[in-house]
Amino acid sequence: QFIKQISVIHDINFEHHPDNLPFFHRKYYQLFFPKYAQKANSIVTVSNFSKNDIQKKYNIDKNKIHVIYNGVSDSFKAINEIEKINVKNKHSSGLDYFIFIGSIHKRKNITNLLNAFNLYKSMTKSTTKLLIVGKKRWWSREMKKAYEQNNYTNDILFTGYLNEQNLPKVLAAAKGLCFPSLFEGFGLPIVEAMKSGVPVITSNVSSMPEICGDAGLKIDPNNIKEIANALKEIDEKQDLRKKLIKLGLKRSEIFCWKKAASKLSKIFNN
Repeated sequence: QFIKQISVIHDINFEHHPDNLPFFHRKYYQLFFPKYAQKANSIVTVSNFSKNDIQKKYNIDKNKIHVIYNGVSDSFKAINEIEKINVKNKHSSGLDYFIFIGSIHKRKNITNLLNAFNLYKSMTKSTTKLLIVGKKRWWSREMKKAYEQNNYTNDILFTGYLNEQNLPKVLAAAKGLCFPSLFEGFGLPIVEAMKSGVPVITSNVSSMPEICGDAGLKIDPNNIKEIANALKEIDEKQDLRKKLIKLGLKRSEIFCWKKAASKLSKIFNN
């Protein structure tokens, strides 16, 4: 008996950066994802970028692919100055910090982030630190070298994984999010930051410009100087921070689980 199917495919990063995955994972994805895509009656994905990518790569009718943006937990929200001071006292010796959130993975561009932070610090002599939130599961030789050769290792803080109770506050207390990833199907930390009233720096590739819109600074993730200049701008320009926070809070309203559920419900009913 034939049962109708809806496939959810967040992205097909493994087709573009196969070396980022273990050999057997990669082979499994490359063998089965095209089959899942062909067999499904409908495909749901999380950005127009991913929709176009899946359509082209797997030769799928675009009318079969539906874009439903991710929502964000309501625990991500702006916090007051006293709460910010408490978080900074706990995590960064009371000093301002930029934050990165994500897996410590080659695709997340940690090496360039560390090198850009080094350049930004040398240009400005700022006391602002860098908080890196995520498990060091894929900590590579290249990342290790970028860290060890950094002149500001005392200002680079690794928190490891933060749970749902701690992460929203640590994010909301940041001076800015720096998310210079090389490839994202969506890029959830961008929206989490916008919802938390935190200015965003992110990449001008894959889905990130679509998700960020005009509510952040967009950089070339392969250009260390560009990332460093964006850090400098956010750090020094209060008016720019205020503008991006306002734009980000407004933009974050389109990323809502109720809207996502409603769209998914329509696809089921059809």
